[in-house]
Amino acid sequence: MRDAWTYDSVPWDACPEGKERYCVGFMFSPYMEVVALIRKKRPEWQAGLLNGVGGRLREGETPLEGMRREFREEAGVAWDEWMPLARLDFPEATVWFFWARGGCVWECRTQTDEAVSIHRTRDVQDLDLVPNARWLIPMATSFTRGEGARCFTVQEVY
Repeated sequence: MRDAWTYDSVPWDACPEGKERYCVGFMFSPYMEVVALIRKKRPEWQAGLLNGVGGRLREGETPLEGMRREFREEAGVAWDEWMPLARLDFPEATVWFFWARGGCVWECRTQTDEAVSIHRTRDVQDLDLVPNARWLIPMATSFTRGEGARCFTVQEVY
């Protein structure tokens, strides 16, 4: 996989100056029946909720590099084959979402003060998730059921 996808001649990993940059990944089992999630303690608005594994990108780090690093640091699994899912643009930040599938989902273990756990994908609507994970997880599973897009770009409007 290339590190940078292009959408309407704008690199998928482009981010305007001055915005915070984050990455989040959803690791699924080979048949997409389970997903690894993390119980967030921060930021405050996510505290107590489940989300994909991820965090803030470091200076000079691409979203894909950050995703690989964050998943290794927080879930204890080194995985290189992350696929672009969506880029969400907020007024103050850009967040790149990735998805992957592999048997290593069962190897995910808590590495920090935020607990990593495995959940059935069919149950995601009943979990206490951050709001956008409710539609991002089903969107990721659509790639194995015929979705033709390579990834999505979304802007949340308030």
